[in-house]
Amino acid sequence: KDYHLVLKVNMDIKGFIFVEKETARLTTYLNELKNNENIDFEVVTEADCEGDELYKYLFIQEKKSIEKVDLSYRRRLDFKNLYEKETQCPIVTFYSYKGGLGRSTTLAAFAAWYAIRYGKRVVILDCDFEAPGLTNYFDLTEERLAYLSGGVVEYLLDRQFVGKQLDLTPYIIETSRDYAGKGEIYVMPAGNLSSEFVDSDPNLRTHQTHYLEALSRLDLTNKEHIIAQFCELLANLQQKIKPDIILIDSRTGFNDVLANIGLALSPLVIGFFGNNIQTISGLHFFLDRVNEIKAKPPTILVNSIISHKNSFVQFNKIIENYNLENSDKNTSVVDTYSIFRDRRLEEIGTADEDKTEFISIVDDSQPFISYQILFKAIVKYLNDLKEPTSQSIQLQGVPTEEQVFVPHITQTEPNMLVLKNAVLTKIRDNLPGLYADSLDKQFLETQFYFKKCMEDIFNRDKILIIGGKGTGKTTLYKAFREKEIVKRLQTMAGKSDEDYEFINIISLKDEKNPNKLLEILKFNRNEIESVGADYFFTRFWLIYVWNAIWLDPVSRNFDFQSHLEIKPITNETKKRFLDYINSDDTYTVIEQELKAIDAFLKNHKKNLIIAFDQLDFIVKPSQWSEGIAPLINFWRSNPYTRILPKLFIRTDLYNKLGNLTNKEQLKRGQSIIIEWSPDEIFAFFFKFVLSHSKNEFCQLMQIYGLMNDDIKDVLDKNEQIPLERKYLGPFVETFFGKWADTRNTPVYGETYDWFYRNLRNADGTISLRPFLGLIEESIKKYFSEIGKNRPIDDTKPILHPYDFTFGPIRATAVERHFYDLANEEGNDDLKEVFDYIKRDLSPNLRKVILNKSEFDSLLKEIIAHKELENKTLDSLREFLMVNGIISQFNKPGGYPFYSFALLYKYYLGLKGKIS
Repeated sequence: KDYHLVLKVNMDIKGFIFVEKETARLTTYLNELKNNENIDFEVVTEADCEGDELYKYLFIQEKKSIEKVDLSYRRRLDFKNLYEKETQCPIVTFYSYKGGLGRSTTLAAFAAWYAIRYGKRVVILDCDFEAPGLTNYFDLTEERLAYLSGGVVEYLLDRQFVGKQLDLTPYIIETSRDYAGKGEIYVMPAGNLSSEFVDSDPNLRTHQTHYLEALSRLDLTNKEHIIAQFCELLANLQQKIKPDIILIDSRTGFNDVLANIGLALSPLVIGFFGNNIQTISGLHFFLDRVNEIKAKPPTILVNSIISHKNSFVQFNKIIENYNLENSDKNTSVVDTYSIFRDRRLEEIGTADEDKTEFISIVDDSQPFISYQILFKAIVKYLNDLKEPTSQSIQLQGVPTEEQVFVPHITQTEPNMLVLKNAVLTKIRDNLPGLYADSLDKQFLETQFYFKKCMEDIFNRDKILIIGGKGTGKTTLYKAFREKEIVKRLQTMAGKSDEDYEFINIISLKDEKNPNKLLEILKFNRNEIESVGADYFFTRFWLIYVWNAIWLDPVSRNFDFQSHLEIKPITNETKKRFLDYINSDDTYTVIEQELKAIDAFLKNHKKNLIIAFDQLDFIVKPSQWSEGIAPLINFWRSNPYTRILPKLFIRTDLYNKLGNLTNKEQLKRGQSIIIEWSPDEIFAFFFKFVLSHSKNEFCQLMQIYGLMNDDIKDVLDKNEQIPLERKYLGPFVETFFGKWADTRNTPVYGETYDWFYRNLRNADGTISLRPFLGLIEESIKKYFSEIGKNRPIDDTKPILHPYDFTFGPIRATAVERHFYDLANEEGNDDLKEVFDYIKRDLSPNLRKVILNKSEFDSLLKEIIAHKELENKTLDSLREFLMVNGIISQFNKPGGYPFYSFALLYKYYLGLKGKIS
């Protein structure tokens, strides 16, 4: 009459057969089944049901909805009745049935696009546990990741073991602002996969073996358990980071990450599929699973990564056929999109990667239009979702007509020359110096430029701040002590809700009371070599930091005192430090006190940023590999969670630094490069111009026909000009003219590009000093010639190319920059080299570009006639290259040539031009 079968987890079958009466035939059949011990049947009659609730439930109850076949508990892949958990911020799961479909690349690109465009906080969870790799997309080097305690896998097990909420800091990493713009991106990797050795246990020697051991114990199959674990993780993320969105990178194929995490927690799921036959079964599986969910989440299907639009047409036909075959079911509505194959994105994470190509996906450029369409669709879905704790996602508000700044122009417009002279006079009288003695309110409003890279100051993983001469390292070092600047930077970086204190570990040379300045020269070689340089300097720097923190007023807030004597650095300090270095007991006390300071900061939810500048006054550049490398090596694996180091280092000295492993990875992943870009130099300059002569400048811009709605919007907000040509271009054209040719023709290109070509160093960087020097000297030239017969129309632009392209002016402008560079510690040879080239170099070698033979001859001449520290061809060549004086390039055939930076052409009296 009826039956009920149960498939148990251990693969046994339990059967119930409901009959009117037992027969011999049935008995014979059941006896035959007993040959398989995994099968057990019970025969049930109506009389049996009267005294048994189970039998009654199975066969007698009215309108019973029980299935005849019960698959019972599933160890894995239980997709039923999911997405019943609401989270505080939207979670989007990215899934692909097969690998190689651009899922992770698209996720990473969307994270950058969303953070930059909308200024949002994005958290990425790499849940592709067997093949993780999302960190490839954000310059997060393997070395940097090796210092994490782990990622998602380790966190879940650590949390289970500890039994209480964990600090997320050792498990998560913030990306550079290059990728996040005004937003923030945090990546929680699958785990620490480094092959670095961590202990001497032969069974668990590396981070990777620890990860695999943890992964083997992670139970993804118990739905309730894993969902509860992830909900706790999400709550911790919400408390610590307050993300606007969480992106999950799921595993491929039939997997429990999609079943028990993605579909369980995500109000939006994005599936990536190709067009081949294998994909169709995966696509049907995916759609079937989504349709089984009671509260069906919105679903986006992406046809990727296709080479032709016909592929997308075929893909949509597959979807249509599926819907027709399942027309009797309540199927979910899905939207389909396509993304096209792009070689540049396929190179992300490889040796051929170009970071700028990846970041350029955020622009509305034609090559990435398919990504843009998909990203905008995702944002639309997010806007439609219920977001209990998040504000709706929208573009920055457009100012009303009344709010827009419109420059006042009287009925009788002033003479253009009058306006022009007024602007130039105010610039001449107030032109900013490169360095600030006083960081007062006026300086902040008129001269201090908040560069985008500065927002990474609060990123705990960025330990180095690298820049050449004239990049403003020391100004920034001083600025850290100004509350107003820190507050503004925190706002820009989205860190306003955190508490930061700054300590300058090293006193500057020009300070009245340099009580934190101890030169290594005070120690003799025997004192260093007796214990080994690495040992000596590691201990020296930790003691130096400990001493500087206790000397700073911030230490008055600590709720404990040091057990050791704290004194300013004087002539007596050498002996005290040497005693501490050589005493294990004392050094242990210092280590413990630093840990106590870190614990205090953590308990009070504070962060202490410790900054190091002018390191070349502590350790001579010739000894940096010995004396500074141990300092960097200690902090690159920072043992503290709340003490955050920032080491200001000259570019040339970093390039020459030895005794560092993976130096390029360190520079790429853990450094803030504060070199100026051409856009930043223009934005800095026009911030200064508008602060002193806004009315006159804007009237001229209006008269020249260059005032537009974008400019009005920027002027109304009274903020720094955005670093985009559409904003900066009209300012540059108003001040310098459109073309760099004195005859107003395109022969030498646009002035916007001319400044970079002519003022850049040989390594491609550009310094602020020669730019400001050129402005200063050009204005002097202009005023000295007023009333004289100038062969140009002086009504526009404000500063004519006739003035700033003039060779002698360019030579004078670069002189001060050169002497600043030559006076740096370790750069004495520059004066001798330049002096010889200007005065005595053979005429046939006095040119901008030389072949290898010519350049070697130039070097030999200099070495023969000057007393230099760099006495060989190779060392002198490298010295000039790391200082940006020359660069090497190869012409067809691979033969090397050398070119001087065009910046020095007129100063050195060289002939020719750079190709």
